[in-house]
Amino acid sequence: MWIIPDTFEVQPFSVIPAPVIDNIEEKKKLFAIELAKSNQPFQAACTICGDNTNEALWISKNWINDPEVIGYKDLYLNSLQTSKTLLDKDEIAAKLLNMSEETNPSGTFYILDGKDRLKALELYAKIQGYLDTKDKSTPTFIHNQMVVKFVKPNIKEKVINNNEANEDQSIVNITPLKVKLVSAG
Repeated sequence: MWIIPDTFEVQPFSVIPAPVIDNIEEKKKLFAIELAKSNQPFQAACTICGDNTNEALWISKNWINDPEVIGYKDLYLNSLQTSKTLLDKDEIAAKLLNMSEETNPSGTFYILDGKDRLKALELYAKIQGYLDTKDKSTPTFIHNQMVVKFVKPNIKEKVINNNEANEDQSIVNITPLKVKLVSAG
């Protein structure tokens, strides 16, 4: 018969020590972005680690629940979601107006400089149609043109006047002329 002991001993498991990783913050950002793209931790880790599979394995097991990585992943996914929708005219104008009126957390001064605030307000006014967008100081250029037209000469009908026709006939009737030669001498 089998004798089952009342107690058992747990053997301590070995913890894989963290490898030496250069640029941890940069790699966490890259890992979060790759993880958001593929949703496969080991593949994302291999992408950022290259040929170092030991480091990639450690990263895929230990950084999957890291709060910084989760935060970077969420930030990346939110930026993708907002970049998919285009802003219309009113949304852009509202963003410009908010930008020009943005103050520090205590509300004591504006975050943008005066010239930047004026530029944002000017762009807001142009978008809303409050400003005339035509600049009157720029000269209007007239481009030289050459137009070629093919025309036919005007053909006028010849009007025959009856008086002129009679005169032409009288001249014709004068012929033959008699010529007399006189010699001096």
